[in-house]
Amino acid sequence: MGAMFFLMCFGLGYAMLNRYGPNRFPNYDSQFYYGAVAGAPPQAMDAYIYRFRVLVPAVARPILWLSRGHLRTWDPVWFALLVTNSIFCSISGVLILILSLRMTGIPSVALMAPLIYFVNFTVVNEQLAGLVDSCEAWFLLIAMYALMERKYWILPICCVWHHG
Repeated sequence: MGAMFFLMCFGLGYAMLNRYGPNRFPNYDSQFYYGAVAGAPPQAMDAYIYRFRVLVPAVARPILWLSRGHLRTWDPVWFALLVTNSIFCSISGVLILILSLRMTGIPSVALMAPLIYFVNFTVVNEQLAGLVDSCEAWFLLIAMYALMERKYWILPICCVWHHG
């Protein structure tokens, strides 16, 4: 299920590779994350504002190293960010599926929840478009899962990992 969700997320975010580039528009956040993945040194203000949002760029960096030189028309940094965000979004979809199956008990109804989540405007335009919001949603869903399953030991780990 996770692989299918990953392919769906990658397909939904594919437009950033060919049809438009987040760097073509004055979106400062996506330009900062592009630089963070590419290894550009941050400005002093950048380091202060974005110092806790490092998980997506850290996961994207090895994907960038592996994909450099193997992509024809795609920018390898945007590709690495799309793959990373697709991973986090697909895991979020699996968590939504698990939580909705627990709440409803009906597989067909539970499967609709992640599908509706994926086609949401915010997922396509913020979580899959060169930003790091997919990781934020992933952490929130881990917290929801921990609370619903009464696995409270996950919460401190999630908080330290998310804010440290």
